[in-house]
Amino acid sequence: MNQRAAAWISGVTLALLMIGWAGNLQAQSGGGAVRGTVTDADFGGPVPGASVQLLPLGKASTTDTDGRFSFTDVPPGSYEIVVARAGYIRGREAGVIVTPGAVRSVEIGIVAEVVDLDTFTISTEDLMEETKGFDSVNLASSLESFAVTINPALFKAGSSTGSIAEGLKTLASTAVVDSRYVVIRGLSDRYNVVVLNGARLPSSDPDKRAVNIDIFPNGLIETLISSKTYTPDLPGEATGGYLNIITKRVPPEPFVNWSFSTGYNTQTTGNEDFVTYRGSGPGLLGTSRDRALPDFLKATDNLSFPGGPNVVSNSFFKPPVAPNDAGQAAVSDRRDAAARHFQERPMGVNTHAPPMNFGLSLIGGTEIDFAPGPIGVLAGLTYGRKYDSDIGIRGRATLQEGAAIPVENMIYTKGQQSLLAGAMLSLSAEVGEEDHLGFTYFSNLAVEDDATFQFGETASLGTVNNGIALEDERQVAFRENINYTQRQLQTWQLTGEHGFPEHGDIKTKWVAAYSTSSQLQPDVRNSFWAYDFNTAQYATPGDAVKPALERIWRELHDTNYYAGLDVEIPWGDDPADTERAKFKVGGTMDYSTREYLSDNFQYDGTELYNDPILGTPRLTRVTPDDRVNTTAADHVTRIDTQDKQTTDLGGGSEQITDRFYLSRAFDVPGQERYTATQAMPSMYASTTFDITDEFQVTAGARVEHTDIRLEIANTVDSTSFLGTDPETGLPIPTELLQRPSLNRTDLLPAISARWQFNDDMAVRAAASRTVARPTFKEIAPVFARDPETGNFFVGNVLLQMSDVYNYDTRFEWNMDQGDLLAVSFFAKYIRNPIETVNIGAFETVRNDLAASLYGYELELNKNLAEFAPGLLDHLSATLNFSQVISDVELRQSNFDTRREAGLTTERSLQGQPDYTFNASLNYDNKDHGVSASVLLNVTGSLLYRVGGKSGPNFTPDVYQKPFTTLDASLTKELWDGWKINLRASNLLNSQRERVYPGEVPFSIVTRGTTYSIGISKQW
Repeated sequence: MNQRAAAWISGVTLALLMIGWAGNLQAQSGGGAVRGTVTDADFGGPVPGASVQLLPLGKASTTDTDGRFSFTDVPPGSYEIVVARAGYIRGREAGVIVTPGAVRSVEIGIVAEVVDLDTFTISTEDLMEETKGFDSVNLASSLESFAVTINPALFKAGSSTGSIAEGLKTLASTAVVDSRYVVIRGLSDRYNVVVLNGARLPSSDPDKRAVNIDIFPNGLIETLISSKTYTPDLPGEATGGYLNIITKRVPPEPFVNWSFSTGYNTQTTGNEDFVTYRGSGPGLLGTSRDRALPDFLKATDNLSFPGGPNVVSNSFFKPPVAPNDAGQAAVSDRRDAAARHFQERPMGVNTHAPPMNFGLSLIGGTEIDFAPGPIGVLAGLTYGRKYDSDIGIRGRATLQEGAAIPVENMIYTKGQQSLLAGAMLSLSAEVGEEDHLGFTYFSNLAVEDDATFQFGETASLGTVNNGIALEDERQVAFRENINYTQRQLQTWQLTGEHGFPEHGDIKTKWVAAYSTSSQLQPDVRNSFWAYDFNTAQYATPGDAVKPALERIWRELHDTNYYAGLDVEIPWGDDPADTERAKFKVGGTMDYSTREYLSDNFQYDGTELYNDPILGTPRLTRVTPDDRVNTTAADHVTRIDTQDKQTTDLGGGSEQITDRFYLSRAFDVPGQERYTATQAMPSMYASTTFDITDEFQVTAGARVEHTDIRLEIANTVDSTSFLGTDPETGLPIPTELLQRPSLNRTDLLPAISARWQFNDDMAVRAAASRTVARPTFKEIAPVFARDPETGNFFVGNVLLQMSDVYNYDTRFEWNMDQGDLLAVSFFAKYIRNPIETVNIGAFETVRNDLAASLYGYELELNKNLAEFAPGLLDHLSATLNFSQVISDVELRQSNFDTRREAGLTTERSLQGQPDYTFNASLNYDNKDHGVSASVLLNVTGSLLYRVGGKSGPNFTPDVYQKPFTTLDASLTKELWDGWKINLRASNLLNSQRERVYPGEVPFSIVTRGTTYSIGISKQW
């Protein structure tokens, strides 16, 4: 284990050990009092008639018409206040410290801190429960505050080491693409913001602007708050949604929780055909260092490690026969060293049966007695390993007279080995009656090790649609890929909350954070080749996107510095005046940096295909199983060490002819590097006031500046492919290619109103303006290959930001026993929408003129016991359905291109599902300690990729068909803190189908059904 990993584990382990000996606060003599106010978290108005409990004393009170309550004769110590009222999510305030003779004042806002039109909150009912099943799933249980709650069990049913992605997809108008990218109301990740404890995080994925949600383990997450409507205190990119992931907080009493789970996948576990490769696996905490590019190759360029057109002759002489031969002799030495270094790291894949999935977690917390107040400590570790496989077909197509014509059709298998680990340390201190300080360290490691084997037909071989089944083809193209990705995120956060009752109840909150993230892809290996079984000969596949045999070392490192301050100032001289307005002002400084480097190499020479002297393997059947056959890709590194011919020239000199070797890439740049910065300072102000007792208004605005700058290290000019406008083909100024940038300032206003026209029903409406920004990668003119399709992505330096105008309204009827019926309508207008477009062998991004999007949501949460008391006790059901319609207004050039190709000129936004539907049936019997749930999720069809034009060739659109999943869970409490959880995921094992028009396959795969069992113990 490396030193960094050891320090990472030991630090959290030390914190867990502290928990073991730390005790609770000691009682002091004398008594004190607690007084406080319960407010609506949306607008700060008082909440009368709320039930308030002081725990563990058990004292109870009810708030008056001004939302006030009080407790007297309270012994010194630490207490928890619990607030409940019909129509609100239960609120908690832990760590309320009472000292002798003093009065402690508190204000408890029910639901969430986020003020918005359509919010959901995933709130932990019991901090100690870590691996509970899908019991008591509550969708849309909040009433007056326009919030929806989901029991945290929804996120833990797959073990505490799973990610939160599965829970998010059950929300109305929410889809999770590829298990990591959130699409809310038809808007992709660029329109959504993901933060941790209120502070922005750098993305560890160069393809996405928002942080991937699959890197957050359930076991370390206490609450997830999401807003679907922008307000001035949120970042300006919060168009579709704002996801605030809240880590575990300090519990009211000491605890330690341990859990373990294991799972079996019907398509993967124990399958001897699982695709992998020699030297695969994520190791204990990643293996990126073992795969690193050796130092002697890091320093090379196309001159010191040449290939292809840069090489005049492949012959070298030792000793040099002339002084100018010394350089070629050095090149030969480097090629020898590279061949020896990689001889045990093959380009080809093989097969091996994987073990079962497993996960474990250890989480604990307590309070430590410390002056001037107690310090809460919470620490946790989670660790999980998972094995998945995709089995199906993949294809490529071109357009001819408006019809999709297949040019590649492959049988496709991919094996993936995953690691997800997390560590957290949280400290919380009460330094005064109105002052709270907190510190959080959160670290995450996510590893995906993919091996892919594809074989089938290509147009260049003349085998597509030739009437022969894929399995029976005699001329076969092969694509083998090895792609190891290691993502790591670390953040250090300081937070503070302060109240100033002597100055009109002013309240402040602040956060300061430093975060780092990285994505390492060491030694990505891609190969594309062909074989003719009739002649027993290898051949080039003909239509491969060069290079056909390549190795890539790609890495990016991001940092983020974030600081934010919020100040809330009540208006009015009388604190008892319930109608006084509240003014909120604040600002943030958000600064990010990125360093990107890609070292690109490829194999040069033809001996892999046609030199029988070297013993190149001849195939008897198509399989990645090395026990049956070894493919050409399996022998690349062997041939590299054996293909040299040496001629003795006499006198101690010799001539060496190297016919197959590794070199710096020449079909693409040998190295690509850029640095980038992003500064986004902002300020905002908003106010909330009552027009009448039933009608409230919130209005404000945010000023946000954007300054994005890139420095491209590799040479790019207007004569290269990267130097032309990917849409028009016109040259781009060299200065813009070397230093792409975006610089602008935006005023982002927002206004919302709420009408509570009776105790159970309310209506709210809102309007706002937001923005969407491109990623660094989308602006940078550099190459990045998709290992599965072989396509390249290249950035567009002409890309512009998007302006978004948002309109929302919502009606809620809050029935008895937490039942809810809600109807929402929304519309958005986007100017300069950013979309990914496929232009044949390349993909890029572009702006179209505009896009409009509108839709509605229906939500229902119903307790079923009233329909058949006794028979349906403990049963509840939830349903939500949303439909979204969008239309893109194309630029004239794009309109003409699509019309010329025969594509429809009226299309929806990329990545926007037509509809989403979720339903769950839940059973929760606390008397018997049994809970169970069945959850159905349906995501409608969507435009997955936008087609385009490259030269004379047109590429069709790709559509994803509706996709359905069905999950089930059962949890049983055993004895003395033990619980057992059973879960079945993806019971239907439906195909995920992505097709070109006319049902021509792009990707059609299945992933199997996973059955898991988990056990947990709480002390």
